Amino acid sequence: MRDRDALKWILLVVIAGGILALDLWTKVWAEDALANREHALVVKLNSDDVGQPLDEVFTERFGVTVDTALAVPAPPPIDVDPDARILDTKLMDRHVAFLFLEDDDGPARLVRNDLLEALRKAKESEDRNAVRSDAEEALQSVTVATYFGDRLPGHGKEDVRTALSDGRVYPYPLLTGLEEGRKVEAAGTWLVFDRRITIVPDAMELIYAENPGAAWGFMRDAGPGVRRTFLGGVSLLAMFFILYMVRAVPARDRISLVAFGALLGGAMGNFWERLVQGYVVDFIDMYVGDSHWPTYNVADIAITVGVGLLLLQMLRKKSPFQAMEKSTEAG
Repeated sequence: MRDRDALKWILLVVIAGGILALDLWTKVWAEDALANREHALVVKLNSDDVGQPLDEVFTERFGVTVDTALAVPAPPPIDVDPDARILDTKLMDRHVAFLFLEDDDGPARLVRNDLLEALRKAKESEDRNAVRSDAEEALQSVTVATYFGDRLPGHGKEDVRTALSDGRVYPYPLLTGLEEGRKVEAAGTWLVFDRRITIVPDAMELIYAENPGAAWGFMRDAGPGVRRTFLGGVSLLAMFFILYMVRAVPARDRISLVAFGALLGGAMGNFWERLVQGYVVDFIDMYVGDSHWPTYNVADIAITVGVGLLLLQMLRKKSPFQAMEKSTEAG
C-alpha cells in the first residue's frame, strides 16, 4: 500500500515538475524571441552587415521575417545621475517614455512617463495644470534609480545604476516607417518592436503579451499590490486544495493523477511569474477575423487539460471527489 502511495506522489511530482519546467522555458523563449511596442528585441549589427538589406539581415537573425517598419536604430542612451531627483533631470519633459535593457542583448522593456500618462488619462473636464501638479507632487522626492526600479518588477536601484552606467537605458524612439529596400548603413544597435510568428495563417500566431491580471483581463486595472496578493492567494489555495485532493485519489486512478499533476504544474507556473515579475507572459494568440481568444500560455493549457480530464472522470463516474467522500466516511 505504501509503495503504491509513493508511486502516486512520484507521478504527481514528475507531471507537475515537467509542466512547470516547460511553462517557464517557453515564457523565457517568448521574452527573447517575440516583440511588441512595449517589449523590444535588441539586434546588434556589425561591419559584415553593412550594405545588406535590413529585411534580409533581420530574417537571417530571427529565422522568420519581421516587420521592419517597426525596427529603428537605438537612440543614444540616457546619461544622468541615478541618485538625482528625476524631476531635476527634466527626463519627464524630454521623453515620452523609456526603454530598459535587461542586459546588453536585451530585451528592452518599456517604462512609462508618469507625467504624460497622467495627462493622457485626464478627463476633458479636469484642469490639466492641476493634473500635472499632482503628478509632480508624487515624484518630488523620487530619484532616477527609484523611479525605474519601482517600475521594473524583478529589478531594483542597483540594477538601474548598472544599466545607466552601461548605457542600457534609452529614451523611447520615434517609430517611423522605413523606406522599402533600406540597407544597413553602419554597425550599431537596432530595436525591433514587432516580431510575431504565424503558426496557422489567419488563425494562430505566437505574439508577446504581458498579463498582470487573470483571463479576460480580470483585475488588470487593480493596484499591483492588491492584484498580486489576491491572485497569489487564490493560486496558493488552489495548490493546497490539489494536494489535499490527491491524498484521497487511489494510486490506480492514473487519469485523475495526471489531471491533478497538470493543474498543479500550471498553477505553479503562473504563480511563480506573478510572484517574481508581477505579471504572466502569454504568447499564444488564436483568432478568427478580428475576434481573438484571450492570449494564453503552456500553464493555461495544462490547467485546461487538467479540468477536462476531471470532467471526463466525473462523466465516467470515477470522480476523485467521490473517492474523497468515501475516504472521509471510512475515517
